[in-house]
Amino acid sequence: MILWSGSGTKWCEYWNEELKLNCDEIRVKQVYPDSPVDICYDDCVVNLAKENRRVMRFNNQISRKEWNKQKTFEK
Repeated sequence: MILWSGSGTKWCEYWNEELKLNCDEIRVKQVYPDSPVDICYDDCVVNLAKENRRVMRFNNQISRKEWNKQKTFEK
């Protein structure tokens, strides 16, 4: 499993641990045009895999920018 985020490495590492995903790879802030990824789930329209599925954001009333300011990734 590849965990991808435009919010940075610490964001990915936090959620990998929080959700106990045990990802094989973390990718950030980049599109990989020759990616071997079969399916991607994202809350934005993306073209990151052979099949791209858009999902609903959780807490959509909270802006991502504001949430990122309040959230710390330090343990």
